[in-house]
Amino acid sequence: DLQAEGCDHLLLKSAGEFPYHSDNFDLLVRESDLSQIDHLLRQAGYVYIFHYREDYKLIYKLFRHGRMISIMHLHPEISWGVECFLDIDDVWQNRRRSPLHDFFEVPAAEDSFLTAMAHGLYENDRFKIGDYIKACSVITPSFDWKRVRAISSSLGWEKGLDIILGTMTAFADRFDLPSPVPPASTRNYYAGRVKSAESFPLNYSLPRTKLLFFRKMLLNPTTSLSRKARNIVV
Repeated sequence: DLQAEGCDHLLLKSAGEFPYHSDNFDLLVRESDLSQIDHLLRQAGYVYIFHYREDYKLIYKLFRHGRMISIMHLHPEISWGVECFLDIDDVWQNRRRSPLHDFFEVPAAEDSFLTAMAHGLYENDRFKIGDYIKACSVITPSFDWKRVRAISSSLGWEKGLDIILGTMTAFADRFDLPSPVPPASTRNYYAGRVKSAESFPLNYSLPRTKLLFFRKMLLNPTTSLSRKARNIVV
């Protein structure tokens, strides 16, 4: 038990209101605990996959009789590649017990929503029906939309958030479903494609998502010019 050893951790990708469907465990951990967690996982039989490493993700795998039975991803930040998408101190401050499984601590509803939506646009480059289901399950009357917008704006990806919200609104309109999100505040580039799509997932335009990623890098006020240049090159 990492908590018993004094290592804070939050379960990502599942959290709370929507069930866990990932083929691996994603844990948000504190960077200062990485060495201790590495020791604990190795004691439990996990192997550190050293040849695959992103700036903010470490991978461990557990094998039994030559077969992999578990994958653990450790994240000191909520990021893709070199870019962080949430204020990590704020995530820790607003954490809570999972309403589904009291054993786990998870991010706040707003942070879970932002993580899932950013993953779909910036990592998977597509909109899935599951994204709509996740949004419906996590958004309640107490959901803080001002906080959601403030977080995305403060880290340079408000434009991406608007595209996500617009796509979801268009999806709800097409199938006469209730929209869990407020109207997007910018032009929805994908309304036509959502309306004409013969199947889902709906792939976003890859050049557009990559331009959105570079745009986020440039607008992110938390990184220096030298860091922005490094991130773009990497």
